[in-house]
Amino acid sequence: MKNLFQLVILAVLCMLCITGCQHKAEILKEKGIWEERREVWVQKDLNSDQEEVNLSISVLRDMTEEEMLQVLDYYEKEIFTDTGAGEKVNFGGNEVEIKAREVTMCYAIFYKGNTDEVLKEFKYADGKNIPVTKEDEAYFNSMKMDDQIASESEEE
Repeated sequence: MKNLFQLVILAVLCMLCITGCQHKAEILKEKGIWEERREVWVQKDLNSDQEEVNLSISVLRDMTEEEMLQVLDYYEKEIFTDTGAGEKVNFGGNEVEIKAREVTMCYAIFYKGNTDEVLKEFKYADGKNIPVTKEDEAYFNSMKMDDQIASESEEE
């Protein structure tokens, strides 16, 4: 009886862990509050294993700034850590092993739905929202142009 009781408690704890360990941003995504628009990895230089990520998010329903930061936290902890390192891909007929990469900065734009209306821009690294500088404005403008071009090519 004691072993059965321990087994039931273990099963309940496993269920709680599986359902309770879901990141808040994943729950918001499942509820249809946001969706990824574009994710582009930008290598700092040719031989570097450090990369930046340009991320565009469509906000489909009202979202607070704190929830937007939760989305960035989710990407940093869950998505950016899965770089596919060790996997092999066919590149020009040759098997090439994917190297581990480290994301050093994420530039993110949150858009109102599927429009080009910007709700918020973030510069995010190591779990922190970093203040956007004047120099960053040109970078964000470039991202917006790339997002518009990608959006137009999808419509064709």
